[in-house]
Amino acid sequence: MLFFTHADHKPELKNKLALCISSMFKYATLHLHFHILTDNISLNSAMDVLKESAVLARTSAEVSFYDVNAFVEPLQELINTIRPLFSFKQGAYYSDGLFFISVGLFKIMLLKKLIIVDADVKFLDDIKELHDYFNKFPPEALIGAASEQQPVYRHVLHEYRRIYNDTLAGGPPPDGKTGFNSGVLLLDLEKMRHSDLYNEIVNNSSFVLHLVEKYKFKGHLGDQDFYSLINLEYPYLFYHLPCTWNRQLYQWWKYHGYKDVFDLYHSCSGKIHLLHGNCNTMIPDK
Repeated sequence: MLFFTHADHKPELKNKLALCISSMFKYATLHLHFHILTDNISLNSAMDVLKESAVLARTSAEVSFYDVNAFVEPLQELINTIRPLFSFKQGAYYSDGLFFISVGLFKIMLLKKLIIVDADVKFLDDIKELHDYFNKFPPEALIGAASEQQPVYRHVLHEYRRIYNDTLAGGPPPDGKTGFNSGVLLLDLEKMRHSDLYNEIVNNSSFVLHLVEKYKFKGHLGDQDFYSLINLEYPYLFYHLPCTWNRQLYQWWKYHGYKDVFDLYHSCSGKIHLLHGNCNTMIPDK
């Protein structure tokens, strides 16, 4: 699944989507089914990208387009509940309801499993290899994501860490609860539907509020804040994808107060399978 909206205001989004889809086509060996959430002003651009990228396809593919409002509206109550907890302020970039859809997708899409990737990624390997990680989920794991590769949650949890200075919350890998980056998500929708705990978390507004207050959590990054917070209390709901399947290129925090610990979070060894040009970071050609 890909989200592609507001393309008229941000023409660079089309170039990002083109890189994402063309690189996926280049390496994919199995049938692909694209689920693209978009809006009326972006639909034609998305269709153009798919047509232009299709020449690189090595396998068959199908595409389903959805009006993003058809997903936001049935999840509006959920979005209204969690958005104030995980966005900087009303009108801020990550306050858009789009950034919270993944939390409740299991209520809408009757698929068994779904991979969501941001449009600002570039595949360097077959997406089948990414899908195969579903088979590695432990029985209770519902969601797969790679760690955030900056000390974002060290900062978000600074007040909690000041009080509990021996906590693993916000700490670096391999032992710290680093938090997640939602640029690549593996959602086992069927298991999410049948998880009493996850449904309690999502449907009971006081549940999440309690955790926000407990951890003094001051997030601003939408769904990845939600997952990172839940992971502090219920880590068994998550499977940690290797950093190589979401190699984040943004390094803002290195130059804003965390230079001494930055490499503890940003280090990622091994063959890189997917590059993520988060926050408009340039993705190298090679």
